[in-house]
Amino acid sequence: SVFSFFLQEFDPAGIIGDSGLVSPEAGALAGSKITNLLDGLLATSKFGLTNCRGGIVAYYSYNGCPAWEGDFTRAEGYLEYVPPDLTTVDSIIDDLSLLLTAGRLGAPNRAIIKSVVLEAHQYGSTEKALRIAQQLIAMTPEYHTNALQRKDVVKREITGYENDPVNEYKAIVFWQMAGGMDSFNLIVPIDDCQNGKDMYAEYKQKRGSVALEPHELLNISTVGSNQVCDKFAVNYNFPVLQQLYNENDALFIANMGVMKRPITKHENWKVTLPILFAHNHMQKE
Repeated sequence: SVFSFFLQEFDPAGIIGDSGLVSPEAGALAGSKITNLLDGLLATSKFGLTNCRGGIVAYYSYNGCPAWEGDFTRAEGYLEYVPPDLTTVDSIIDDLSLLLTAGRLGAPNRAIIKSVVLEAHQYGSTEKALRIAQQLIAMTPEYHTNALQRKDVVKREITGYENDPVNEYKAIVFWQMAGGMDSFNLIVPIDDCQNGKDMYAEYKQKRGSVALEPHELLNISTVGSNQVCDKFAVNYNFPVLQQLYNENDALFIANMGVMKRPITKHENWKVTLPILFAHNHMQKE
């Protein structure tokens, strides 16, 4: 399916892509998904299955959120497992490492975890020590992968210009969002259109009930840019776009695509090479 999170041809930037390999599952590892996953794992250990503090339960808990960690009375469920030996930190980590990483927890990460868990254990709070150990192990690469880990102790050097740049530094940030975008829910023609056309009225007619109303739009001017209209507007949920555009720090490029030649809707299946209705093919093209 084009809506699958796992595109079989996905090759992430870096050593995997440079090696000619693909990693379909890496396509779903956006920064927000990674942090949300970690938040959910940590919250489950602290508060059980709730929606509190980044918890993984989707629906709202009418029981409210607990005031302190270790209070599972308002949770839909919680981690009940307790290692058989809680007398030492090593025994706790040994047991959790076997359970959560199949015994693959490396010595460097083990040492870091032990140093943190030891303080809680020494003060007699074995339950807190167990929760800390669960959280820290759940953040290790050994927990999130099924292969042996290699920790490179060589410090990465940041390289820059050999010579000072002639001009002030500028960068083009290209942000490609996966999937598709409803462009007419972002930017809308408003007024002063060519040949006296009322393109906002046409837009309203075509969009029907999902058309943006005037009070939901933030106006921008395109005077002098040879556009079909001199007045457009952006969705009121994106005031930052209006601001960046007005400050000449952003622009909109419309009618982009990968068609090789002008076509009609009746011949696109015959004369176009890309699959125009598959997000992954459009992005790759």
